[in-house]
Amino acid sequence: MDKILYAAVTSGNVEMYSKLIDNGLNILQQVTPTRNTSLHLAAYHGHLQIIEMFLQLMNKDIEAGNQGVRDLLTAKNVEGNTAFHEAAMGGPYQVMEFLLEHDPHLVDIINNSGETALFKATEEGHKIIVEKLLPLTSPQYDKRTSDGQTLLHCAVWNRHEVVIKMLMHRKPELLKEVDHFHRTALHNAAYLKDISPIARMLLEKDSSLCYQVDTNGKLALHIAVKEGNVELVKEILNYGKDCLEIVDNDGRNALHLAVDNAVQIFDRISRRIKVLMLLVLSTRLINNGKRPLDIVMDNMPNDERLFIGIKRLLQRNGGRTNPKTGAEEEITESSKTTDKTTWKIQIVSVNAVLIATVAFSAAYTLPTEGSHLHHALFFQTAVICMTVAFCTSIASAVLLMYALYGKQEDSLLLQTSIAGLWIALVALLLAFGAGVFLVVEPKHAKIATCVLVIVCTVPICIRIMIFRSKQYVFREDENHLWIFLIFVAVDIVLYSLSAPIAVGIVLVIAAVFTMAWITVFKYAMFSRIFGPKQHSSISRDTGISIW
Repeated sequence: MDKILYAAVTSGNVEMYSKLIDNGLNILQQVTPTRNTSLHLAAYHGHLQIIEMFLQLMNKDIEAGNQGVRDLLTAKNVEGNTAFHEAAMGGPYQVMEFLLEHDPHLVDIINNSGETALFKATEEGHKIIVEKLLPLTSPQYDKRTSDGQTLLHCAVWNRHEVVIKMLMHRKPELLKEVDHFHRTALHNAAYLKDISPIARMLLEKDSSLCYQVDTNGKLALHIAVKEGNVELVKEILNYGKDCLEIVDNDGRNALHLAVDNAVQIFDRISRRIKVLMLLVLSTRLINNGKRPLDIVMDNMPNDERLFIGIKRLLQRNGGRTNPKTGAEEEITESSKTTDKTTWKIQIVSVNAVLIATVAFSAAYTLPTEGSHLHHALFFQTAVICMTVAFCTSIASAVLLMYALYGKQEDSLLLQTSIAGLWIALVALLLAFGAGVFLVVEPKHAKIATCVLVIVCTVPICIRIMIFRSKQYVFREDENHLWIFLIFVAVDIVLYSLSAPIAVGIVLVIAAVFTMAWITVFKYAMFSRIFGPKQHSSISRDTGISIW
């Protein structure tokens, strides 16, 4: 289409449009890439004068013997829409009246999706146009031929409350109409969020809608549960609580779907005891021989307190498992696991207090004689390291006590306390090396060097043993790497400046291997005590956590 013509039609510039006609532009044959004529564009934008000029020009061509332009009034674009469809979507009703004067049959023309202009007006929510076209359109076109959805289906899907009210008043029979999949307008509402007022209108008009099943045997309730539509579930249950017992073609009721599809609705419903009782009192087995509580067990979250709380709530209100599945035994086993984890946390806490005691005692047994630089640096190193060991071990003990009485899955709290505990061990190891060297070196330099070699050899041996063990899985964690780098840097500076070259080299090697050993052993212990990080149950189909 000529760009000047396009601009004139879409903006409603009658003067420019008239000039283009006078200049001999073949306006009737101009189309856009989507096969919209200037009549389509003018109808959509509601420019009545341009439509009049177009039709006048078309009539002149017909009178002049050009019969090829006779069908321009019913010409379709790539979507199958006529200018009348476009007017129903965008233009005022005056445009549609003008077009109907030229061809009354425009109301019954359908597009590629099987929609009349009435359908397009309903889709856009134009109440006045829908009201005007309803008596003019044949009832056979109340449904879209492509999928069988009615005008009411369309209005619900697009959330047009005013149009819905008008359709229910003018055509109440549409409430019970179903599409090709036997779905009512309430089924459409079940797929949408924040639509409870519309669902309430439908159910107030006809409460039997909540019992209508589609070709898969699903109620609107089943779809709402699967989609996590909590508000609509409440509305449906207000009008048909007994539909909770209805199962689909796979033998699943609402609770089965809620748990099996891992939607975030079950824990919200569980706060409403009356609703939950209706859900869990079902004793019907689904195809794989499980009752509602069995499925809850299979998809239970890892938070132990929530696990036990829901279990008690279900059983208190009559929920039973299939005796063959032994789901209740899993609850007992899970409680034992919790007790075991608590015991391990207490053991680690005792170790932290023990390290603090050793560091506290060692601080008062260091020799203080000697004032040369060599002696002073080793003395300062030992004191600082013992202070670090004492403070971090006390902090770790306190954090572990909070972990014991708080959430045991608080990984940040646990990792921080474990990291602090191992920092205390590193500091205690450095303090031991500095203290031994401080005491022995003045008279027995070779023995002091031998002690340092032993100190650095033991961690290496333990590290080799850990790597040879098949029960540990190690991984890198850069979050605590800077802690060990600081210890290495301090060790290199202090020992290299104060000790002889040979001893300094040995101490540097000892520090490096000690840091590597502590890093590996820290994660080995963490993995051994607390196990791998757990994740909430995820549905394979939806990818949404049930909790």
